[in-house]
Amino acid sequence: MNARVMKKRNQSLQENIEAVEIHLTNIKRIVGNLGSLFPFTAEKIEHITFDEQDRCDALLFRFTHAQDTLADKIFPDFLDAIKEQPVAAVLDRLSLLERLKIIDSSYQWSDLRDLRNNLSHEYASNADLQADLLNQVRDSIPVLVATFDRIKKRLAESD
Repeated sequence: MNARVMKKRNQSLQENIEAVEIHLTNIKRIVGNLGSLFPFTAEKIEHITFDEQDRCDALLFRFTHAQDTLADKIFPDFLDAIKEQPVAAVLDRLSLLERLKIIDSSYQWSDLRDLRNNLSHEYASNADLQADLLNQVRDSIPVLVATFDRIKKRLAESD
């Protein structure tokens, strides 16, 4: 790979890291603002204010973007930056990241992808499902944060 392509990839990786940093900062703030509503129930969903609904929507937006950016952009560029062989298949990439101890479990990240897909397709269907998905998002945030921190640490070590 020539130097210009490598520089562009490193710039893209840095931009995506900055984007995820912003998403995670906002996620933590939003969860703090919604604190008393967790854990969500169908009854709580049916009685939330417009402001609380906006916060829930912002949480889901930030979560899906952070998860997408990590899995689809940062993971491949990170592997390239640490000189690992390119891996096109998502499950193979997750297995490699697990072996490198960047993620705890490839199954866990597959579940995160399923959660993200459910948020896109099923979120508004009923109060029980909304409550369950919001609780799953809140419970999944530490996984995103830990993975992101490991990536940043490994990149700092490889400089």
